[in-house]
Amino acid sequence: NIAHEIRERRILPAVGVYVGGSWVVVEILDRLVERYFLSPYLTDIVFWGLFSLLPAVFLLSWTHGRPGKDRATRVEKVGIPVNIIATLGLLLTLFGGKNLSATADLVTIDNELGQKEEHYIPKDAFRRRVAVFFWSNESGDAQQDWLQYAVTELLTQDLQQNAFLVASSPWEHSGRGYYARMKAAGFDGGLDVPLNLKREIADAANRTYFLDGSLMPSSQGYRVSLRVWETENLTQLGEVTGEGADLLEVVDQLASAVRDVLEIPTGRSGSADDLPLRETYGYNEAALRAFVDGRNVLLFENDWERSNALYEAAIAADPGFVLAWFYMGLNQWEQGDAAGAQASLTRAQEYAYRLPERDQTMLKGLSYRISGDQDKLEKFLRLQVRLHRDAVSHRDLARFLMITGRLEEAKQQFQEVTQRDRSDLKAYLHLAILEQASGNTDAAITYAERFLVMRPNDLAGHLLIGDLYLERGDFEAARQFYEEAQLIEDTPVAPTLRLVALAARQGQWARARELIGEARQLSNGARHDSAILAAEGALELRFGRISRAIELAEQQSEVNREILSPVEQIFAYNMPVIQYNIMLNRLQVADDVLASALGALQPPLNHFLSFVGALLHARRGDYDAAEAAVADGAEAIDRFKADYLAFQIPLIRAFIAEEKQDYSAAARLFEEAILGAKRSVIATELQGKMGQLYGACAQMHVRAGELDLAQDVLDQAFRRDTAEPSLWMARAMLEDANGSAHLALASVNYALAIWADADAEYLQYQEALALREHLRARAK
Repeated sequence: NIAHEIRERRILPAVGVYVGGSWVVVEILDRLVERYFLSPYLTDIVFWGLFSLLPAVFLLSWTHGRPGKDRATRVEKVGIPVNIIATLGLLLTLFGGKNLSATADLVTIDNELGQKEEHYIPKDAFRRRVAVFFWSNESGDAQQDWLQYAVTELLTQDLQQNAFLVASSPWEHSGRGYYARMKAAGFDGGLDVPLNLKREIADAANRTYFLDGSLMPSSQGYRVSLRVWETENLTQLGEVTGEGADLLEVVDQLASAVRDVLEIPTGRSGSADDLPLRETYGYNEAALRAFVDGRNVLLFENDWERSNALYEAAIAADPGFVLAWFYMGLNQWEQGDAAGAQASLTRAQEYAYRLPERDQTMLKGLSYRISGDQDKLEKFLRLQVRLHRDAVSHRDLARFLMITGRLEEAKQQFQEVTQRDRSDLKAYLHLAILEQASGNTDAAITYAERFLVMRPNDLAGHLLIGDLYLERGDFEAARQFYEEAQLIEDTPVAPTLRLVALAARQGQWARARELIGEARQLSNGARHDSAILAAEGALELRFGRISRAIELAEQQSEVNREILSPVEQIFAYNMPVIQYNIMLNRLQVADDVLASALGALQPPLNHFLSFVGALLHARRGDYDAAEAAVADGAEAIDRFKADYLAFQIPLIRAFIAEEKQDYSAAARLFEEAILGAKRSVIATELQGKMGQLYGACAQMHVRAGELDLAQDVLDQAFRRDTAEPSLWMARAMLEDANGSAHLALASVNYALAIWADADAEYLQYQEALALREHLRARAK
């Protein structure tokens, strides 16, 4: 009978040995996959491959299991190949489209001390990018409202420890889309945001997945539900719930569940650290609550003093609360308190062992930056590239290279970003900016167009291409992209303001005023209001209404209190207002504004104000003090390797040379400053001021008798700006020098028509009036 045959042919022992051996192989392989970051599908392939061959093992045992000689049967000859073919078909069906490469590469690098270290570097194909939104409180207990933010803080911190995860929250992206878009939609607290808006925000931030959830009643203490969503199609990939008396342990469990849902590799060789949250956040709930509140008042109210006070409260409750020290140091740096920032970061470093590796890296990099040790910072960033080889480390190095003026190296790093993370499309915009700064406008437009092909409804892409065409002098192409941007944006304030600048360059004053009014009607927040006031101030400056420009700067300063850091507020207000008062020859007022700014900043940041101080010294005729101030500013630029600002050095020296009436030297310095500004990575931000620089440069050439050079400068300038009064002044001076008094009179009258309502104190306006009287006398 069949039972006898099975015993006789020893089928069960054979199959048992095969199954046991296969299971051992699978277990060993699973350990190897976990330890050495082999393909996560390798274990499954071997499992299904081995166990799907069980029919072949049975056939072999049936034919050859009985003692004595035997021969292959027809069933064996047909069945075993069929089984093998079926197994291959099964494996191809299940794993044919899967990435079967290793999830990480083993590399050996030299650390900062020159010691050899081995690290596993995750491959970007296996990284997951996640946006974490604020939770909702469904417990009915208002005392738990603060936990809506605490859970987001804890979960983001836990997830981003893993090298295969890039997790971010509205705090990190406050001004780059997360919270700004929430607030624009009317969700000032970032709570109860509709699912589709979360999807749009995550998509704009290049996050493939996003997380949200809710707090629910629980007899055990905390019950937290979490949902994992796929951004592209809004598919819910999983939902998990954690419950317990310890919130930090509950979130630890949820983070582990998220990693399972996203199929994060679980290697144990240093690339998947999971420091318990309790280690970082301690045991004091009051400290955690004060810390979260400190982050919130900065995000929602831009209240830096209160944020610091809350961080201090967290430290008072738990002196070793390392993140409170860290973020307070960040605050103090943005407040201009460099000494306080260094002291706080030093304390944070004392407790750095409580931080995961990622935060320790951030802490060290920030310490180098604040201390001004840019050489160490660069070495550190290059080490991170070798250590991680991911898009984030390449991007950080690329940005450092951008501001230090090494454009070609920065391009290479952003090219690496596009290779490491093909979904990071913003890298193409950075490449466009770098090509423009290198003088390759065609290449810049090509990169920006490549970005738009992949993100056709992106506002930033349209604006950048418009800016590139505007810089080239192709007004109609620029207008086309700005108007397209108006159509794709719900509140198109930014493209409308670009059209204001375009209208001003073409002398369409009524249209420019009309567009300012349209932008004001569209505005839905402080960021829009600030941009509108800045655009209107630039228009008034062109009209020579400097006093009105100062009033608008003061209004903008009030608005900026809601959106900018204290240091940004100081530079955004004081620098232009000092220059405006110098234009009106109100030197004492300019002195007072400068003194106020210097009193609000500590070294080394206050040295960046030396450039406007140099203008004041030059206007008073104290040229030695002016040159010393320029040298002081140049030292600050060198200390922070801020080469993108280096154009200010020849620019201020040009004004000094003008005051000394060394016009030939002034013209050369203006040309150097113009070239430096065009080669700066902030060139598009300087476009509105370039017309004045070209005008000043041309005027210096005329006064130096270098008429051909003046004509060359004007030819370049009028291609990009046809209605800048200082350019028409320069043309009038040139035509006068060439003996064409009537043409010169027409040119200066055009400038004065623009300056019809100019302040009587405006020095350039006074020069234009004097030139007109001179030309009228000649024309007679």
